[in-house]
Amino acid sequence: MTPATADQAPVSHVDRYVDVRGAAAFLSLSTHYLNRLRVEGGGPPYSTFGRAVRYRVGDLQDWAATKRTRSTSHREVA
Repeated sequence: MTPATADQAPVSHVDRYVDVRGAAAFLSLSTHYLNRLRVEGGGPPYSTFGRAVRYRVGDLQDWAATKRTRSTSHREVA
């Protein structure tokens, strides 16, 4: 990543995009599982740029927050 210039504001951490490997590492999941979620549904939002799949870090954080639970018998609803 190059440093921001005078006419280019720095990109916030949550607004950065990462590839499938980066997203899987960020969430501590396998790339296979993340790819499966993308195909079957239920995974974090993603964008495509041509054939490249990218995840916004803020969306990964938001999606992970919806998966929080207190116990196996109680699941928080977002």
